Amino acid sequence: MFNLKEWLKEGIIGGYKSGEFSRPGIITMTANYIARGMLTEADAAEIDAACPVLVAPEEPTITDEPVEDIPV
Repeated sequence: MFNLKEWLKEGIIGGYKSGEFSRPGIITMTANYIARGMLTEADAAEIDAACPVLVAPEEPTITDEPVEDIPV
């Protein structure tokens, strides 16, 4: 039997993991589904746990300080 709740959760999580949905986007979608009674706060917690915040690696900063010579 078709389970709408599971289908929505899988779609939201899959969309985030594929890069199709942003984290703010999945938060908005999930909140809308909760407001409509299609998902619960427990479902939101499950979605949140499956969609961690991605932390971009820190880019090196350019400074005017001289770089030490590397011995050859």
